Amino acid sequence: KAFHERFPQIEIELLVGTSYLEEYTLQGDNDVFIYAGINPPEHWVGRRLGLMTFSIYAAKNYLKEHGSPGSLDELNQHSYISGSLNLFNWPSVKWLKNNIKLFEPSKTIHSSSFALMFNLLKGGVGLCLFPDAFCEREPSLVKLFDFSDSVNREVWVVSHPSIKDKMKIKTFVNFLADQMISDKVFR
Repeated sequence: KAFHERFPQIEIELLVGTSYLEEYTLQGDNDVFIYAGINPPEHWVGRRLGLMTFSIYAAKNYLKEHGSPGSLDELNQHSYISGSLNLFNWPSVKWLKNNIKLFEPSKTIHSSSFALMFNLLKGGVGLCLFPDAFCEREPSLVKLFDFSDSVNREVWVVSHPSIKDKMKIKTFVNFLADQMISDKVFR
């Protein structure tokens, strides 16, 4: 809303997905990407927004009904919400799959949508390893366990070098980056 109030002449279309940046080609349809990864591909230019950290969360109503795990070893006694399909390449999902036996079908819901995972988490369906940037602002959620740097991701706003100097691109990238940094969305 704030962007449109300041720059009503610039049209914004948001496409949400978890595909890798390398899969996209710019043909006038996609100008700017929010990229979460170690580093964006070398042929893209952008600005680092910060670090997306992850923790295991649960809804207060879930904990009231099922209790809170006292250790990571007790996580397999709980229902769990996990990424699936194209999210399996995320370090957080890989870490869980390799370190905690959570993936019994009767205890786990897999989703390829972060929005759905977040809504399931808030609804008390189970525990979830999810970005702190989303969960820390949600009063119905409780952080259970912090995680190491092995699951964290850098977040960048990037564009293709051939269009980076377009005024509308520069305006949007700078506005978005300044807003996210000032709001301390990421660490």
